[in-house]
Amino acid sequence: MDPSGGTGHDSHGAPNVALDMVRPVEAPETITCVDCGGRCHLLQVIDAENPGDETIAVYRCEDCLDRWDLVVPDDD
Repeated sequence: MDPSGGTGHDSHGAPNVALDMVRPVEAPETITCVDCGGRCHLLQVIDAENPGDETIAVYRCEDCLDRWDLVVPDDD
């Protein structure tokens, strides 16, 4: 038993992923907002989980606060 009183099982840990399955995603840190012309900053990249799914880059504009979800093109 875990001395801290827990079960010793971390159900929120990172999943086990083979490193050869992970590929770097190229998404620019900033883009230009289509609505106001301001700067949008990259918040996160949501990787495709299954074959055929799309990788999404999520941005937020610093001026108008619009959110932009852009599909990252597959290099394959």
